[in-house]
Amino acid sequence: MRVVNALFVIFILAIGAFADTTWVSDTISGTWTSAGNPYILTGDCYVAYGESLFVEEGVRIISDDTSDKSIYCDCRGFFEGVLDSPIHMTHVGLRDPQIITYSVIDSVFRALHNPREVSYIEIRDCSTGIIFNTISGSADHVSIHNCYYAITCNNASFQYLTISGCSRGINIWEGADIGVY
Repeated sequence: MRVVNALFVIFILAIGAFADTTWVSDTISGTWTSAGNPYILTGDCYVAYGESLFVEEGVRIISDDTSDKSIYCDCRGFFEGVLDSPIHMTHVGLRDPQIITYSVIDSVFRALHNPREVSYIEIRDCSTGIIFNTISGSADHVSIHNCYYAITCNNASFQYLTISGCSRGINIWEGADIGVY
């Protein structure tokens, strides 16, 4: 009987630990708040055509396994954390987000692809930190650690950039227009 009671208590605790879990896949939009943590991606996600995705402070977004997932934003993704409550993504990369602030991205192949405005971001343990290849983007207060390529770009401006433990720093393509301030 004690074993049954112990198993029941463990079962109830496990349910409570994931009570607010939000499972996500396919087409997405709306506002994600920390009340739905963690947001678990079961596949790549796409912001719905004509819609927007707003991700607020303190949100945790993770992959359902150790494979990488992407959120394709098409300039309609707004990821806005704050200093004391950043957004944290693990095994999840962003494609074409409009704004990403106060966030941590780790353990993904490509962290940010063609972001428009990036500020106060930490990127860790990725193959490529940031890629700017089709748009002109800006990055302010960015730290990139232990990535193969920190930044690959052809048109971007950077202010207060920290790169450490990366095999390649900034890979600038031919004809690039880059400003580092």
